[in-house]
Amino acid sequence: MISLKASIRSDLGSRASRRLRRIEDQVPAVVYGGADETPVQHISLTHNALLLALQAESFYTQPIELEIDGAATQVILKGLQRHPYKQRILHADFLRASGDTVLKMQVPVRCINQELCQGVKQGDGMIELVQAQIEVSGRVRDIPEYIEVDVEPLDVGESIKLSEIQLPRGIELTALGDGTDETRDQTVVHVIKQRKSAEAAAAEGAAVEGEAAGAEGTEGGESS
Repeated sequence: MISLKASIRSDLGSRASRRLRRIEDQVPAVVYGGADETPVQHISLTHNALLLALQAESFYTQPIELEIDGAATQVILKGLQRHPYKQRILHADFLRASGDTVLKMQVPVRCINQELCQGVKQGDGMIELVQAQIEVSGRVRDIPEYIEVDVEPLDVGESIKLSEIQLPRGIELTALGDGTDETRDQTVVHVIKQRKSAEAAAAEGAAVEGEAAGAEGTEGGESS
């Protein structure tokens, strides 16, 4: 489990947050949820430590141990505000959550056996991931870090839909419970035919024309 240290901040407001980021290299954040009587905590985290933790894929879907002034709290990342063009985190939201807490989470999709995909090996197919993330619901302890989708058997024109994905026990896909039968079972990944580049198409056309010209020349030679 990833661990981060944080401190309670009492100076609130946008001006205080800007000063926190600029002068102290800290990220303002809030921790909420849990029991009804548990108040919202306004905290700050070291920017570099948070940036490093964000490199782990599990940080977005798995429980995090947040040590706030020495007291450990288990949380889930619920929101992240980034600078539009700098590598800076502006704000973070954390939700208190134990392992038995039931939540909805966006989980990344990971394609496996791409090099063995039938459509890529035997044809001119290309794997296209339609949904990079899928929303699941279940207990925090059961939510996977990512969802694997095996693309090995797929040929050109074939796909894998939500209903065909294997999930851990106790985890459900929220999309399958919404909408109609026609709209909720969406495509997750498919294999499409690669488009030829303009250069490749031109080269192929030139080769065909060359063969045709050669054939005409041969016919003309035979008739003379």
